[in-house]
Amino acid sequence: MNTRQQGDLAVADAIAYYTNKGYIISFPMTEAARYDLIIDKTKLLRVQCKCTGQVAPSGWFKCELRTRGGNQSWNKKESKKLSAQECDIVFIRTMSGDRYAIPIHVIEGRSIITLGTNYQQYRLGA
Repeated sequence: MNTRQQGDLAVADAIAYYTNKGYIISFPMTEAARYDLIIDKTKLLRVQCKCTGQVAPSGWFKCELRTRGGNQSWNKKESKKLSAQECDIVFIRTMSGDRYAIPIHVIEGRSIITLGTNYQQYRLGA
């Protein structure tokens, strides 16, 4: 599965999860948004979706949080880190099917995280 397919899987899984929990789902109208969807229950939250199959030596999944392009203007040298100005939640789906919803303030400015014990409180149930 290539990275675009993994990204599509993460977005589809986030839609299914949040819809099942009673959220209204909205999408940005352009590709310029740094988030993939908006969830709405009592307030609007911007969600950036990620998918990972990378496993650290510890056995935990690793997830890259930076973006490396996606359009023709990207110069292949820069990567952009996520910030609270761009999203509120990072939804991460692992290739084993685990899901995490991590508030951006917890991981803001990081390039990569390992989904170990530090992030288990953000792991989502079914």
